[in-house]
Amino acid sequence: VDSEPLSCGARRILPGLYLFGANSYLLAGEDGEGFVVDPTLPDIDRVVALMEEVGIHRITAATASHYHRDHSDGLAWLRDRYGAESWLHPWVAEPIADRDREDVPWLPAKSVVPDRLLPEAGIFRWNRFRFRTWPFPGQPRWHCALQTEVSDQRVFFSGDNYQPPSRWNGTGGFCSYNGSRFSEGFSRSAMVVLEAAPHLICNGHGCVYRFHPGHYRRILRWSEWAERAVRDLCPSRALLS
Repeated sequence: VDSEPLSCGARRILPGLYLFGANSYLLAGEDGEGFVVDPTLPDIDRVVALMEEVGIHRITAATASHYHRDHSDGLAWLRDRYGAESWLHPWVAEPIADRDREDVPWLPAKSVVPDRLLPEAGIFRWNRFRFRTWPFPGQPRWHCALQTEVSDQRVFFSGDNYQPPSRWNGTGGFCSYNGSRFSEGFSRSAMVVLEAAPHLICNGHGCVYRFHPGHYRRILRWSEWAERAVRDLCPSRALLS
């Protein structure tokens, strides 16, 4: 989608919604409050100049779409600098509340204990915004999605699900070690998007696009085909190892 470049290097996606760094979004609330989605440590300091440019005085809460370090390891920085609470979906909190408990790849270097657990599937509010959450397994299993309305647009934050086919070597990000599944993962999450019917998809890695239901119906067909193919290549026909 078209976006407006700002002098600080961030981009305005919609009035009150900004993309900065590799994966991160800033949502502007009332009274100078900000909410960050997917803060990543290597470029989290870019939020400072963005806040100054758009008139945000403090970050009061932040969340992560999934546990991977490039979407979650800036949570502690925001807490230390602004006192921002970490509001995490239970599936996302599971592997990082104690990062030494789960043997999964791409964990943040330090554990992140949530200040608030979001509903697994339900509604929560921040400032003037009403969010809906869902489990959103795929790349990886420990993933959630969030939707809210910004400037009369339904905005769906979906992290690393789903990137264009050119990303992840055309695999959709499937990695059994990362908890990926097809019918139990990618298909389930694609159905969530079709149900939510957002206007705008805000993914990680700078990927922002208009929702089109045909795209997600194709994902459902791909997931069914890919699961058959992977099982045919696997002597045990199991996707768990």
